[in-house]
Amino acid sequence: CGPGDVVISTGAKHSLYLVLQVLIDPGAGHEVVAPTPCWVSYRPMVDLAGGTMVEVPAGPERDFRVDPSSLDAAITPKTRVVLVNSPSNPCGTMLTPDEVGAVAEVIEAHEHIVLVSDEIYEHLVYGDAVHRSYGSIPAIADRVVTVNGMSKAWAMTGWRLGYLCAPGDDGALAKAATRLQSQMTTCVTSFAMAAMRTALEDTADEVEAMRAIFEHRAALMHEGVSRWPEVRCPRPTGAFYVFPEVAAYFGRTTPGGRVLETSVDFAEALVEEVNVAVVPGDDFGGCGHRHVRLSFACSDEDIAKGCDRVERWLRSFS
Repeated sequence: CGPGDVVISTGAKHSLYLVLQVLIDPGAGHEVVAPTPCWVSYRPMVDLAGGTMVEVPAGPERDFRVDPSSLDAAITPKTRVVLVNSPSNPCGTMLTPDEVGAVAEVIEAHEHIVLVSDEIYEHLVYGDAVHRSYGSIPAIADRVVTVNGMSKAWAMTGWRLGYLCAPGDDGALAKAATRLQSQMTTCVTSFAMAAMRTALEDTADEVEAMRAIFEHRAALMHEGVSRWPEVRCPRPTGAFYVFPEVAAYFGRTTPGGRVLETSVDFAEALVEEVNVAVVPGDDFGGCGHRHVRLSFACSDEDIAKGCDRVERWLRSFS
């Protein structure tokens, strides 16, 4: 890619919004295929662009990794975009390099679609996990839009800095996104872009130090959640989340006397009875309604204290 293929925007979120607005035509019946559970903003973004989101469920039995054959089966002549996110929010897991290659083969076989790859957590990977970018695969590179930003690996959330890279078709998508952005936010403020360049070029040691801390916290969080009775939770291999399945407690009564029917009930009772906050999984799609999301972007002490509180709470259920 060249400079003309890159658009800097106010965060990865804005980049995704721009891409979907450019690619989807309202009234054309365009579909966006996405593995689920996925980030809660994907569906509203697709809706706002005038498209229809098609889910490809991936459950905890596969560590939330999409099956390429299921992805292929979901693609139709109306499919305009396949939207993927690895490492994943909310799942905290990621595809292996071979699995990325298998998804790329599916995309290669369908020349009418664009793959939009949200790689915001690319540097936060743990253990033997290795991140592979779809844009690095020559067979599909001209139909890949890579989206990234500074809020995760560089912890620059308030700076609102993100970018998209779309090298195909002589940068036509990047040009369209630039025109659209010029009528929305105009551009990112110049001093913030100077900080972005410094972060990308000069902070590899700091990023690695933070990644190592998150790797430790990932193990600590998974160890704590694994002690929760009747709860299944894949080991986190990327990002900073775990997504345990808590559906075994649906239909049961909490120590505080509340009957749980949904993940929202679970999350509300948890914060009310033991002062631990989690995110209910309903809005993440797929099997998310059976899960809650926890973040380990906090201290070791908070992780240990929170996991212990939940364990004691669950063991006292009637």
